[in-house]
Amino acid sequence: MDAGLLWTAGGTLAGCVALGLTSWQLRIQLRQHRAGPVSPEPVQRALLGPAATVPVLPPVRSLPAEVRGRQEQLRELVTMAGRSTGRVVVLAGMGGIGKSTVAAALAERVQQGIRRHVWWVSATEPGSLLAGMLAIARALGASAAEQDAIASGTPQSPDALWAVLERTKHRWLLIIDNADAPQELALPGAPAGSAGVADGTGWLRVPRSGLVVVTTRHTDAATWGRDVTVRRVERLGAADAGRLLRDLAPQGGSEEEAERLGERLGGLPLALHLAGSYLGSDFALTRKFTDYQAALDASPQSVDLLAPDPDLRRAARSTVMYTWETSLDALARNGVPQARTLLRLLSCFGAATPVPDSLLDPELLTRLTPAEAATATERVVWLEQGMRGLLRLGLVGRLAAAPGEGGADALVLHPVVADVGRAHLAADRRAGNAVAEAIDLTAVDLVAEALERLAPDRPADWPAFRLLAPHFRALLNTTAGSLDPAGLARVARSASALTDFCEWSGPAASGEEVASAALAAVSGLPPGHRDVLDVRYWLGRCIALQGRWPEAEDGLRRLHADQTESLGAEDPDTLRTESMRASVVTVLGRYAEAGAALRTVLDAQRTVLGERHPETLTTYHTIGRVEANRGHWAEAEAMYRTACTGRAAVFGIDHPVTLASRNRLAWTIGEQGRPAEAAAELRKVLAVRRDLFGGEHHDTLATTERLAWVLALDGRLDEAERELTAVVGARTRLLGPDYVGTLSSTVLLARVVALRGRPADARAMLTDVHRRQVQLFGPQHPQSREIGDLIETLA
Repeated sequence: MDAGLLWTAGGTLAGCVALGLTSWQLRIQLRQHRAGPVSPEPVQRALLGPAATVPVLPPVRSLPAEVRGRQEQLRELVTMAGRSTGRVVVLAGMGGIGKSTVAAALAERVQQGIRRHVWWVSATEPGSLLAGMLAIARALGASAAEQDAIASGTPQSPDALWAVLERTKHRWLLIIDNADAPQELALPGAPAGSAGVADGTGWLRVPRSGLVVVTTRHTDAATWGRDVTVRRVERLGAADAGRLLRDLAPQGGSEEEAERLGERLGGLPLALHLAGSYLGSDFALTRKFTDYQAALDASPQSVDLLAPDPDLRRAARSTVMYTWETSLDALARNGVPQARTLLRLLSCFGAATPVPDSLLDPELLTRLTPAEAATATERVVWLEQGMRGLLRLGLVGRLAAAPGEGGADALVLHPVVADVGRAHLAADRRAGNAVAEAIDLTAVDLVAEALERLAPDRPADWPAFRLLAPHFRALLNTTAGSLDPAGLARVARSASALTDFCEWSGPAASGEEVASAALAAVSGLPPGHRDVLDVRYWLGRCIALQGRWPEAEDGLRRLHADQTESLGAEDPDTLRTESMRASVVTVLGRYAEAGAALRTVLDAQRTVLGERHPETLTTYHTIGRVEANRGHWAEAEAMYRTACTGRAAVFGIDHPVTLASRNRLAWTIGEQGRPAEAAAELRKVLAVRRDLFGGEHHDTLATTERLAWVLALDGRLDEAERELTAVVGARTRLLGPDYVGTLSSTVLLARVVALRGRPADARAMLTDVHRRQVQLFGPQHPQSREIGDLIETLA
């Protein structure tokens, strides 16, 4: 995307406002490009990839034939789903109580009876929430610009999603599962404890005609707001608990014995499910309810859920731990001890988040196999038996890809089971268990190698990135603290790749989160370690992408000093950082400083990397932006032409990075009195960008803006006003009135309006822009002063 233009008081263009550089613009102009051609994806999937790879279908195929003890609650929910007015219902209760099962049963009934749209989004962590919302928007036909606005992670993201939802003609059901951190549903970027959930300004809002159901452990109604209905999901009564056990283990004993065991397990559906699956399996040492209860009573691990206890969550974990360990012991007795190791491994990944089969690389997993599994076939069999045992006893769930959806089969771990598995793994680490160390390294390598197979700038890979992101974040919390330096370095490299992906695909805020968390996790590495410095670089870029320019410059300046000391002044990474810092300095209006720094970088890059290296070409392009801001049009044209020729040779004539240079080159041509030539080239760029991204993508809008201005230079003011009005409207709706691209487009529109004889209207527009510009960059910024001067000329 290209930012807009500003007029000087004398009526000539001072240059491009190098502000408002959202993720797409900076990743085109400033990112580290790979040497060698990259093929563009000429479809709107360049924003999201196939929606099906982010599961939004409810997991109804894993439901039992009958959901015990929830019929009255389900009837109420189905009635709500059938009403024409919208509602938000929160299903709240302790972990393992069956909230997700109730939600899935509701989804099944709505699909079969009311037949409306049903979506399922995991809120286990921010990445899965955002990916799910994006997939829903795509399924509903959201434009590329709307999808990009949702992906941006800005305060406008929920607005963009709800605009799509509310124009849907059919009523719908949206289930947000495992929202145990309600603040994640607040307005993106809102500080912890601020409004955004209860006040309905974030992701969670009361719809006009749909039903939103949230599952969570947070039972306080004040958390959710007065317009939200909170329904507690309680433990099962003895009769229903007994029926559930007999469903799973029909030979376990009488109804009375099943009910007594159900009471002993506290009516906790997760514990009942694990115990029943064990008793009904071929692995059980005993299949009798009475024997199981006797063993439970004698176990020092178990806690009586019915006894007074201020911390029911801890009690639930203890009981689940017993039922779990009983099942694992049974597998070990039957020759499947590897199930325990594999479950510990799976607990390192994101809970309640699909673990795609493609992540579980058999070649890497075989490092966990015992020495006696000597051949490749024996190792694969060892792994398959372990996974089948976990599935058979209900310790791990299976999510099958929906037919025709193009998704992938995956495993999923209940959050309570994951919590207990992590606790066991932590205890094993403290005891110096060598298997625990192997599990940690394997978990990191599985995610790292999966990421290494992907390219952040290849849109076809973006869905796979989205599936891996929550598991990488989980690793930062579950394993990073126990890794050696080599393992930490691999975590840092994975963080850089994932942050690069976040920049390319849109959500810079997510990239900042990943980079910040990774830096904390790899603090055991030396500060001058190349991989640590690389993560700091990506963090600085993500901060800049969100418009926090002074903060980004400060971070990049300090990074450049550290890289100079550790790597050398002419190391490619050091040069890359200085180029990025100079780009930010351009945004801040210090053109002479930015130009001098960039030319020093260019001289070094031409020597170190070569004339046609992608980073060298990016520096040519950025110098063109600086010269354009200074009004040096001939110099800007020369720089853009060099960048454009080189990028076309490296990437292709219609690759997004080449289009960026073609777009800017055409603009400089128009500014030098050749509007017809400029308009012809801009129309070609516009056609390609529309085909790539759609009509309202910010790159497309940038070209529309430039074409409109060239038309104004050619005297076609009516057409120019019409196009600029559309651009300003789209940017305001999608990115907000304070987005600097919106401001720059408004300045151009005001100038055209003034030329058409409506100076009062133009002055009103510019006064509002000036106020917002000063708030963003201060009164001394060159563009702030130029807008002020222009206002005076229209007085």
